[in-house]
Amino acid sequence: MLSWFIVCAALCASVWLSRPCARAEERLRQTQAHGQTDDHEPALQGSPRATPADGAPRTNAPAAKAEEEDATLPAVAAVPPAESDSVSSPPAAVQAEPVTAGMLPPRKSLWDYFKVLPIFYYSNETSLGLGAGTLLQFDTRGAAGGRRPSTIAMGAVYTLNKQITGQFTPDLRFGNDAYVLRADIAGARYPSRFFGIGNDNKRSDYSSFTDVYFRGDVDFKMRPFKEKHALRPMFLGVNYAGLWSSMRDGKGDKFKEVHDRGERGFVASGFGPTLTWDSRDSLSWPNRGSFAEVKSTFFNPVLGSDIRYRRLAIDLRHYQRLWLDHILAVRFVSQSVWGEVPFQRLPQLGGPSLFRGWYGGQLRDRLLIAIEAEYRVPITKRWAAVAFGSVGRVARSVAHFDMKDLHLAGGGGLRFSVDKRDRVNIRVDLAYGDEFYPCLQFREAF
Repeated sequence: MLSWFIVCAALCASVWLSRPCARAEERLRQTQAHGQTDDHEPALQGSPRATPADGAPRTNAPAAKAEEEDATLPAVAAVPPAESDSVSSPPAAVQAEPVTAGMLPPRKSLWDYFKVLPIFYYSNETSLGLGAGTLLQFDTRGAAGGRRPSTIAMGAVYTLNKQITGQFTPDLRFGNDAYVLRADIAGARYPSRFFGIGNDNKRSDYSSFTDVYFRGDVDFKMRPFKEKHALRPMFLGVNYAGLWSSMRDGKGDKFKEVHDRGERGFVASGFGPTLTWDSRDSLSWPNRGSFAEVKSTFFNPVLGSDIRYRRLAIDLRHYQRLWLDHILAVRFVSQSVWGEVPFQRLPQLGGPSLFRGWYGGQLRDRLLIAIEAEYRVPITKRWAAVAFGSVGRVARSVAHFDMKDLHLAGGGGLRFSVDKRDRVNIRVDLAYGDEFYPCLQFREAF
């Protein structure tokens, strides 16, 4: 009941409260514009006297100053009115541009560019994980006011469950954010649990195995429309996914459900198109805007794959700033596969990012659908609190999907920003779905 209440309340708040808040902000912008310009001379777009693009007037009030200092950065894990707020409304094409919310201060110190951090995290799947990582952030020319930086992250972790993982993730943005190249390369020796295939698996009934894998995912996207065009937030691109995986030490009766356990190892190699819409005003802590991505990948022996299957992933998100800098974030996720799919590659619910409150992989099948909502409340420049809820399930196909067997999860947590400039957070969550699920992670779930 708690998670149902959170989801319903969040959706209702988004519809009924965003409109009055938007009208109030518009009146505030117009009042400020009149106060800063001559009565007979409207503020010019781009003029130093024009108010910031995020709608917050330049005042000496502590709240306004704090908002300006804490403005978020430029979407694992994008939005936007016009470049200025003059009395006359800018054209619709300009309003479609991502919000810059004023330029962030230039990077000055070494910490603004490069961070070496100890890695510590916790989840039910891993127990405590310890390691080290680096994060390099830099802005290319015209990087949306510093809110869409290029990043290169690298790290290695060992957990108390004897899992070893290494990861390298560059996210490069070029040409005034017109081109994006992202890669996610990882290798692991990962003892895990297999609960079977289906929507009603019990957390106490599982078989153990060790997944040894090396994977590499590459995405290249470009904006087909020029700046100030209404469709500027759209990206067209291609994606490649490669995986070598081998199951070791499989023990238990659950593997009788699997025809090909991949014990001898298999290679999956796929390629396909990507369509993305990204109008978020920040990549790490969005205040407003939307992110929508549809990605299709075809795995075929022509590309060197041992198995032949198709995968379709849909990820829809919206961020709405309400009153007092409160943020409502909602997300819809759907994943589907067809063909010869090893159980390791089936869509699955659970874990620290999607459907917190359920053990990762406890629910897996050929179709996954989930909806999540999160309410974010800033406390100070570094601290914030959140409440979240989720509803979803897995099924064999669309024909087998029904609403009566939906699962629920919900909880709350705290956020601490290790970088006030770009609002990069450490999050601590406590969720409940099929069990109590505490987790300590770096960056937001979505």
